Amino acid sequence: MVRREGLYNKYQVFNRKSGQEAEGQYFVLKPESDYAARVALMAYAEAADNPQLTMDITVWLTGLPPLGSKSK
Repeated sequence: MVRREGLYNKYQVFNRKSGQEAEGQYFVLKPESDYAARVALMAYAEAADNPQLTMDITVWLTGLPPLGSKSK
């Protein structure tokens, strides 16, 4: 079942060093089970100005197990 709640505050993001909630707005992606997350992360990797980050994201995504058929 696909949830259609739109954009809302689902997660809290914390700074690992300080343990404090991170300031700002964040969008959490879960590419293990979300086709759109994979597409978004690949676009981010292609647009990034950091070759190491681009490679890390690409390796991460290509190492994920295949998703089931994409439904629209």
